[in-house]
Amino acid sequence: MFTGLIEEVGVVRAISSGEIRVNCSKVLEDAKIGDSIAVNGVCLSVAQKNSGYAVFRVSPETQKLTRLAPGALSVGASVNLERALRYSDRLGGHLVSGHVDGVARIVDVARLGDFVEIEIQFPKELRAFIAKKGSVAVDGISLTIATLKSSSFTVAVIPQTLSDTNLSQKRVGHEVHIEVDMFARYVHHMITVGVVPKEAL
Repeated sequence: MFTGLIEEVGVVRAISSGEIRVNCSKVLEDAKIGDSIAVNGVCLSVAQKNSGYAVFRVSPETQKLTRLAPGALSVGASVNLERALRYSDRLGGHLVSGHVDGVARIVDVARLGDFVEIEIQFPKELRAFIAKKGSVAVDGISLTIATLKSSSFTVAVIPQTLSDTNLSQKRVGHEVHIEVDMFARYVHHMITVGVVPKEAL
């Protein structure tokens, strides 16, 4: 479990069909082999670690569903990193599982003073889980949906988030991982399977 507050931006130094090596330091301070670290919002386990880098194994299923496969992710790319949440930590963002729901596309980037507004087109099957003022994780970053359209939403990114993540490098046409709010997912499931009557909401 994660919070969506990025601790460090790492750099991909090697990638193959089964693993990626990322140069990083802060997230390795207390990391052990097998620990979970979110890489661009995808929960991965540390397979190897050394001074200055970590190796993560990426399963075929994860490669299929994310942008962590050769050809989609390139050497030199910046990736957002976050260690798993400890129960004693403050929850400054929102609860993020690290199990991304899909890949979305950036369709507009606009500067609004010190802020940057990013419009993201999401897969249509996620529409039921996305609400104005609701939470969403974009490449592992906890963000609040500012405006909502039929197939896209906007987020207003503050300067601190721009400097602490890889969002400053994103441009129109870039793809990002998206994870919807887990509570929205569970509520939708309960309504769909009939556990909670719609009239009770």
